[in-house]
Amino acid sequence: GGTVTDIALTWKIMYDDTSIYVYADVTDSTIGSAEQEQTGQWDYWTRNTLQSFFDLGYERTVDAYDKNDFYIDVNARGYFAFHKIRGTDFVDYAVVVTDTGYTVEYALDFGLHSDFEAVEGACFGFDIWACDGGVEEKVRMDQMMWVGHSDAFRRADVLGTVRLGAKPAETDGYNGLIQGTNLKELGANFTAITNAEGKDVSVIVDGVKTDYGFENVDTWQATYTDDLGVWFGVDFGAEYDVKQVLFWEGGHWNDGGWFGSSPKLQCYVNGEWVDADCEISPAYPGDNRDAQGLPYEHYFFTLEETVTCSKIRVVGANNSLAGHASCSEIEVFGYGANQTPETEEPVTPPETENPPATGDSVIGLAAVASVCAGAAVVLGKKRTTR
Repeated sequence: GGTVTDIALTWKIMYDDTSIYVYADVTDSTIGSAEQEQTGQWDYWTRNTLQSFFDLGYERTVDAYDKNDFYIDVNARGYFAFHKIRGTDFVDYAVVVTDTGYTVEYALDFGLHSDFEAVEGACFGFDIWACDGGVEEKVRMDQMMWVGHSDAFRRADVLGTVRLGAKPAETDGYNGLIQGTNLKELGANFTAITNAEGKDVSVIVDGVKTDYGFENVDTWQATYTDDLGVWFGVDFGAEYDVKQVLFWEGGHWNDGGWFGSSPKLQCYVNGEWVDADCEISPAYPGDNRDAQGLPYEHYFFTLEETVTCSKIRVVGANNSLAGHASCSEIEVFGYGANQTPETEEPVTPPETENPPATGDSVIGLAAVASVCAGAAVVLGKKRTTR
């Protein structure tokens, strides 16, 4: 609601086997400076910001969001906010300020977030809003929307429907970062294990990788069954050739929630735990909340060579504050026991920082446009209050 302005929005959705891509061109003559566009995470809708709302599971939950539902804000000056998801982990974005407004493009790696399968005819819930904020006052003056229900940010049943078109060219899942296959897909029967006595760790193998409902295991006030510090792990129920482990951390608090030093990976081989020869990426940050940054981030443990084992665990020292650590999910990738291929493809290290907020695009949607589904949509004037 408020003053009617001259904003307009053209957008396109594309996809491949790895990601959903969104491109948006916003016409807006009132973009502020970086200082004027800055605000709190929950209030970017009052600035010049593109908001995108998703229901990847297409459950169309009435009057609520569920575990596949989320929305993200990408501001004209490059500020980013995520809601109900770990956005820094699986959303890459870029913003370019133009003579007439700004363009936004981002890639959403749905393989990291959910079980959504990109095939021809698949549907998901979606809406997109371009918010027009005042330059001097931090208030939304106007907005351009596709569906435009005022409750889109908290209920999935009011979102529109996107149906994927023809199947695009094949690509590698997880943006090419993963070697091997998720052991669950190979038949492994995962059981979560830990040395934190009295804690139910079953949620770390339930496949849910959002922070919806803060589903994690934190060892606050736990006692430990050994003197290793704290560890979280997975029992496969049988032997497999392990190549990679993806550790999703949990929450951060003023008194902890993280390891006190870079954790190590151990494999259970022939009845005993052995240290794995592996690299952790990105590098594990320091032992304080500022260094740790945002919660719910992930770390890849990539083994130099596959190890045939029946269990793995991620082991870290207690932090220097209250000593507790947190984990929300562990995924394990590899092959059937003694079935490692002779040649394994190299792993590309994940990005540790967001792309630049301005300048040339770093995602390159034009390069995939020829193999991706989606036609440009120009929005008419549709407004609502919030």
